[in-house]
Amino acid sequence: ANMSHIAAEYGLSPYLSLGATFIYSRAVTTFKNPLTSSQDTVTEGLDDPDFYAKAQIPLAVGSLKFGTELALSIEKKQQTTTTKTNAASGGSTLTPYVGYEFAAGPVLLGAKLSYDIYVGEKTFENSSLGFSSTTKTTGGNTTSFSLFVEIPVNILTFGGAVKVSQTT
Repeated sequence: ANMSHIAAEYGLSPYLSLGATFIYSRAVTTFKNPLTSSQDTVTEGLDDPDFYAKAQIPLAVGSLKFGTELALSIEKKQQTTTTKTNAASGGSTLTPYVGYEFAAGPVLLGAKLSYDIYVGEKTFENSSLGFSSTTKTTGGNTTSFSLFVEIPVNILTFGGAVKVSQTT
C-alpha cells in the first residue's frame, strides 16, 4: 500500500488545538485461486478527510485529554470495475473521545475511550458489471478502548498500544 499523508494542526492555546488530516492511498490486493489465474484488486483515491479538535487539562499527576474527530466523506464509495474501487467510505462519522495520560518515571502511560455518536448513511455504488446499483447502509457505531505506553530509550521513543473495539 502506498499513502501520501498531509496533516496540519494549530494550537489555539497550550490546552486546545484544531487540525486536519488528508490521506491519498493506493492498495493492491491479489486474490489467488488455484483453479484460475490470480487477480489484483486496486483501492485508490482520497480517504475521508479527518478534522479534529483536541484539548487537555492538567489533572493530578497527568492530563485529562478529550476531543472529537469528524471523518467527512466527500464522495460515495464506488466500484467502477471488478478490480477498481475508490478509497472513500461513503459516509461521515463523528467520534468524541476522552482519555488520561501520566508519566511513571520516564515512561508515559495512558488510556482512551471513544464512541461514534453519529454515523451517517453510507452509500456504495457498484457499476462494475455493466449496470449500476446503489446500496445504502446505516448504523455501525463503534466503541473503542485503548491502553498505551511510550518508553524513551536514548534519542528514540518506543511505544505500543492495545485497542479493543465493538461495532453495533
